[in-house]
Amino acid sequence: MIKYIDSHCHLPKNADFSDVLARAKMSGVMGCVINAVDASEWNQICDIASKNKNVRGAIGIHPWAINTAHGNWANDMDFILSSNPNLML
Repeated sequence: MIKYIDSHCHLPKNADFSDVLARAKMSGVMGCVINAVDASEWNQICDIASKNKNVRGAIGIHPWAINTAHGNWANDMDFILSSNPNLML
């Protein structure tokens, strides 16, 4: 079986991410990078990435969400990145 890594995933709304990972693995996806859309997802991404060795987290804000981001988002992102060295930006 060919093994794949999905380099651009987003958190599914109202879904159990462990189930998503299990189904991906059955399809040959052995790892993934979960990308944030906005700051509301950062903590969940940190949590999932810290508990799953084949998951890397990437935090940031999509361009279409930047106008609604809270005023201190850049400082918050710097703090989370410095506290979680395995995260990507």
